[in-house]
Amino acid sequence: MVSHNILVAKELTLDDVFLADRVLDVQITIDEKDWDTIRYQSRNFFEALQESRKYGPTDSPYTYVEASVSIDGVEFPQVGIRKKGFLGSLNSNRPSLKIKLNHVDKKGQIGGATNLSFNNNQQDISLISQFMGYGSMQQAHQRLVVLTLS
Repeated sequence: MVSHNILVAKELTLDDVFLADRVLDVQITIDEKDWDTIRYQSRNFFEALQESRKYGPTDSPYTYVEASVSIDGVEFPQVGIRKKGFLGSLNSNRPSLKIKLNHVDKKGQIGGATNLSFNNNQQDISLISQFMGYGSMQQAHQRLVVLTLS
């Protein structure tokens, strides 16, 4: 059986997802065994910082598992979900997550976007620094930063 994310009542747009005036309701349903699989995956410190990293990307230690996601009541019944993070933000109790809307259903998307990232803000006690930082850059119409180190 092939399932498609056909949204009859409401279809999400990117503006619906990136809200500044309210909290987005995201509910993830995942098998407990799959949750334990992804949340306990981790990077090896020495492998992550090896010399070969200078010359190209290394293999990711994270694997996708199948789950379903509801975003403000709009259902995505078959998505891929995996842990994300390098070293400083790794947490098995509250991991950062990547959701691939088209992992199973190739038509899964929101306004053309097929991937969503959810950071755990482990290094942000206030839980709003990232949001405020992006907002201030947007208000300043800042799209690019050129950083020079001397």
